[in-house]
Amino acid sequence: MTKKIALALLLFASLGGCQCGGEREPEEPSTETEPSTGSYGDTPTGIVEGIVRLADSTELPTYPQNPLVVPGRTAIPEGCTPPREIDRTPVVVADETGGLAGLSIVGTGTDDERWPTRPPVTHEITIRDCRIQPSIVVATRGDQVRLSNDTDYPFFPELGEGVLQALLRAEPRMITLDQGGVRTIQCGFAAPCGRMELITLYHPVHTVSQPNGRFRLEIPSGQDVRITAWHPLFHEAHVTTRVEPGETRQVELTIRPSPMVAPPTEPRGEPADVAPQPNVPF
Repeated sequence: MTKKIALALLLFASLGGCQCGGEREPEEPSTETEPSTGSYGDTPTGIVEGIVRLADSTELPTYPQNPLVVPGRTAIPEGCTPPREIDRTPVVVADETGGLAGLSIVGTGTDDERWPTRPPVTHEITIRDCRIQPSIVVATRGDQVRLSNDTDYPFFPELGEGVLQALLRAEPRMITLDQGGVRTIQCGFAAPCGRMELITLYHPVHTVSQPNGRFRLEIPSGQDVRITAWHPLFHEAHVTTRVEPGETRQVELTIRPSPMVAPPTEPRGEPADVAPQPNVPF
């Protein structure tokens, strides 16, 4: 009898207790939630998704001159696509959404103690088809740029290194961004390579609107965050929002073109002006 009782107790324990002909009672769900964290380590975050549209009754702005046509300079090599009007238009309207692609999107907060940091990352800038690409890069101070040339022509890009150096195929250069500001990147001395904007900030809460005209930005939760859209060809547009940990919020901004002075036509190797446009919002 003792052996039978012991066997019954063992079977009872293995089944987790008698259910008396019914199903087990469901376990109570935990009421504790883990803070949502992502790109910024232990900082709780949420997501802002949005779109930036061109203001009504305005036209898409262009650079004052084609950055691939510089008077007195060597023409781009014949193997490259000839200069086109699109080379003057770094920000374009996405057909599928009507949003603007190629704008910087930057978040700024109200709580400096909870504003995030992240390890440095590397951004790719490439001269392809005699054009420096992408048209805009937004980085954080301390990040690096990997600068490469996919053509056989020795271009001389100016990234504030002092004396201009030829950039050759299969010989990329790594450059550390140790100063914040807005810099226009062009090529000097020989043939031009177009133009791009390099924006270096002191925090990592930023992105660029994508080819579909939309953007997705991870921001710290629990505080008001100002979302600013900007490009040297536009006035800033902004909206203030707040997210809870793990929340995704949708926003929409409208932006207006800004008058722009003609860019320098002959980079000479000196560091480019930081924040050369009067409407830089950060």
